[in-house]
Amino acid sequence: MDNYNTCLALHQRSLMLADFAIYVGFICSICFSIIYIDVIAIFVFLVLFPYLYFTGRRKSIKFLLISSVQAIAYFYFARTLYQYNRAMILINGYTVYPLFAWAIGLFGGYLIYSHWAARTPSQSLRIRFWVFASIYWLLLLFGETITYRFFNFHNIAAASYSGFPILNCIHGPSWVKAAYVVNGPIYFLLCEAAGLSDPSHGVLDAPFDLGASSITGLDS
Repeated sequence: MDNYNTCLALHQRSLMLADFAIYVGFICSICFSIIYIDVIAIFVFLVLFPYLYFTGRRKSIKFLLISSVQAIAYFYFARTLYQYNRAMILINGYTVYPLFAWAIGLFGGYLIYSHWAARTPSQSLRIRFWVFASIYWLLLLFGETITYRFFNFHNIAAASYSGFPILNCIHGPSWVKAAYVVNGPIYFLLCEAAGLSDPSHGVLDAPFDLGASSITGLDS
């Protein structure tokens, strides 16, 4: 049993490190202007499906689909407010980068949150909500600040609007700033409403089924 628990802990730690590496790698890829960032976003989004399957978390694809639907809804209303200082593929005059970035970002925040939830399965809804919201806001502000201030990745369509105080990121009208703040919490509540409220319950899927419950997040 001790050997099993040790292997289980190592597997969980390797998953957490891999999830963080994908997030950091996606953020850092923005500084490589030789590659279209929207192509990278689409690639990462598509790779998430086999990544989740081969890391034994194929049930978590439901979470990715919910984030995708929410991203589509947001992009429908905000599509005219995005135009970047990088060459991008346009579809009907609009860049689809925000669409895929939001789908990845919302799901990525929940994926990272799931590692905490797996270790504290008895926490109340209120605590889980605020933990997820805190993780989401931290990742959002870190990613937006780094890409805007250090990678020179600017949304020129919103350049005339002010950004968040001090950090000077997330430029746009007030409703867009509000959307950035609440999109994460709304996503969490959508997952709750869909019956995916406790990602710490479940088992690893094949091919990495270790035969025990509650060993990985996002498997509900």
